[in-house]
Amino acid sequence: MANLTAKGKAINPYSYLTVYQTMRYGDIPYFEQSVPRENQEEIMLPSSSNQERDVIKKDLFAKLSSEAKEIINIVLNSPNEILEIFKTPKYNLISRNKIKEYLISNGWKTKSIVKAFSELKEFVTNFEE
Repeated sequence: MANLTAKGKAINPYSYLTVYQTMRYGDIPYFEQSVPRENQEEIMLPSSSNQERDVIKKDLFAKLSSEAKEIINIVLNSPNEILEIFKTPKYNLISRNKIKEYLISNGWKTKSIVKAFSELKEFVTNFEE
């Protein structure tokens, strides 16, 4: 789901946005429509919504550490001035290293940051299944 540069160090902010929105609001189901037949019976077309899958996704999000959730929050809710700090000049994508530098400058420990990114990587991998 992540959009990586050739060196594999950039994060597409929309990947986390999709994950965050789905975890917070659930899947956006396809429209359910009824199709009349000749004898006027109606059938329901299936929806992509799956309650079990929604519960699993919400559970995965709930299991994230507060640090991992904070990183998602920073990427999704920061003003544009902060997001520009995270972007690489060459590809104009959000860089994991730039986020790490920002977090360290705000008092985060490197070990916590590495653990949170590892957690987010696993979360996105499990989320896609």
